[in-house]
Amino acid sequence: MNHYTIKNLLGILRKPAIALLALLLALPLVAGPNEEKILLVSVNDMHATFDRLPKLKHLVDSLKNLCPNVLVLSAGDNRTGNPFNDQYPVSSLPMTELMNYAGFDASAVGNHDFDAKTSGLIEMINHSHFPHLAANVELPDSLKGRLQGYKIFTTAGGVRIGVLSLLQLNRNGIPDTHPKNVEGVRFYPVRETIERHRFLRKECDIVILLTHLGLDVDQQLADEYADFADIIVGGHSHTKIEGGITRNGVLITQAENKLKYATVTTIETSGKAIVSKRAELVDLKSMPSDKSAEALVKYFSDNDELNQVIGQLADSIRDVETMGGLMGQSWIGETQADVAVINNGNVRITELPAGDIHLADVFRIDPYDNDVILLELTGEELKALLLACQRADEAKFPFLIGAKYEAKVNPKDSSQIERLTLKHMDGKKFDMKKSYKVVTSSYVMSISKFNYKKKKEVLDVKCNALMVRYIRRVRNISQPKICNVLVR
Repeated sequence: MNHYTIKNLLGILRKPAIALLALLLALPLVAGPNEEKILLVSVNDMHATFDRLPKLKHLVDSLKNLCPNVLVLSAGDNRTGNPFNDQYPVSSLPMTELMNYAGFDASAVGNHDFDAKTSGLIEMINHSHFPHLAANVELPDSLKGRLQGYKIFTTAGGVRIGVLSLLQLNRNGIPDTHPKNVEGVRFYPVRETIERHRFLRKECDIVILLTHLGLDVDQQLADEYADFADIIVGGHSHTKIEGGITRNGVLITQAENKLKYATVTTIETSGKAIVSKRAELVDLKSMPSDKSAEALVKYFSDNDELNQVIGQLADSIRDVETMGGLMGQSWIGETQADVAVINNGNVRITELPAGDIHLADVFRIDPYDNDVILLELTGEELKALLLACQRADEAKFPFLIGAKYEAKVNPKDSSQIERLTLKHMDGKKFDMKKSYKVVTSSYVMSISKFNYKKKKEVLDVKCNALMVRYIRRVRNISQPKICNVLVR
């Protein structure tokens, strides 16, 4: 079989007129009897970036013109991050329609695909022309059958490819979403689920794990299940992997997030056995766009309400600390709280250019409809909240606005905090017995297990709506505060 690189082929494809003819003449994709090439086009954590799907569509169509065996896979988190999708009347319909048009063959279910609750997930599945897979998820009885655990594909030459999908579960045994979003859903441990699907190894020539688990877990699975899986197409950790990682003979791929890249994996077989497998990361920014897909993007982006200007930003924001500071500053400004506590994953974008702030920008920063929670906490209780949130949020440090804290971590285990010190903005230490007014989100309270004496107050407003209210009132945002966390 002749070898080539996808990047070289795409370089030819970007040239007009003779591109396809030259490529077809240069590239015998089926080298002979009993030999096949299979191309996997995979993405992950697209987070509703449907404006980049026209470029993926062009890539997929170009490869399908060259090879009869092309599978297009998503490793989950298709929604949450673009208000033109997330707030559409039909749950995630813009993203789903663009994925249908781009030719996806299957998608994993990611933790954020539950953000519109089970009803939203089912609505998304019902409008999809491809199956959604999650082998360790069991929907309520009335909804069973809507979600598959695996899918077997057969190539033109008869090679059987089994795709088994697995979803991340946190220490509470559910995906990283608000617990109310997965009420009535049962989840099963990843390894137990793989063991129940051992039969796929006998039924299939190639086994792919389509996971939304994160790279660390994918590498562990490669170590433990090299006798089961040939390839792991991963997501969740937003990792950019150039050329794939081969571990214990298992090829692991991941393509960062938000459709910046796609991974094209070439599998060569002989007599239905894998001869070689290699992955290449394709920069979608440099790809041409499919014109019909662009028209769909324009249609779904036509929303006067989300496009309205609600304020002005004097200086560009270019980092998560300042963006988190803007969010917390708005919460404090509208509630007169002393400090704000925001979980790390609540801040979804890190850049915002100076100039007009559109309503859509706020929902990109905070796409979640979490309730605003007011608490009266002593310094000791605030410290307990910060520690509890860090433990529950995969050891990610929460943001604190209006004050600052220093955390000393265990040098042998960075998830373990040895000491945490609260300070005022002027550097003075907190009075740990004094009470402070704290504003946070219902999500933070749902994952953080800590003791506090006084009752919490749930405000009749969502966190993102509070931010909208603040920007509209202040109008000119000149110098957003930054969140203050120092980890040693």
